[in-house]
Amino acid sequence: MKRTHRLLTIFGLILMFSTLMSCSPGMPQGSEQDAGEVLVCSLTENLIGWRVTTGGKITFVDFSPPDGVYFEFEDGGCQAGSFAHNQFWNTFSDDQQQQITLGNSIQMEGILTKDSGRMIVSVQNVEVAP
Repeated sequence: MKRTHRLLTIFGLILMFSTLMSCSPGMPQGSEQDAGEVLVCSLTENLIGWRVTTGGKITFVDFSPPDGVYFEFEDGGCQAGSFAHNQFWNTFSDDQQQQITLGNSIQMEGILTKDSGRMIVSVQNVEVAP
């Protein structure tokens, strides 16, 4: 009888602990961890899904994707890509859009992803300087 009572007590504690853990707030759904400022050469797979701030010189721009604008940038001999979805891109003024051109410096914040072996920042905030 004591053994059964002890097992039920242990089982109850495990059940209570697992229930409490599943109810803990933790990180809100849809939020990302923030890696802060990251050099282009340091954009690695362990940061995928994290919010990063990075930048460099624009080396390639492609306005043809129907759902946004793709551009590449480099800094310190390393390159990465960036994608600005139309929802974000369309908030730019004409002047801001014209600043996304080869040779200009760009500083951006967004979520790091990977596509076809290349690190891509899904842009959520951007600053461009000639």
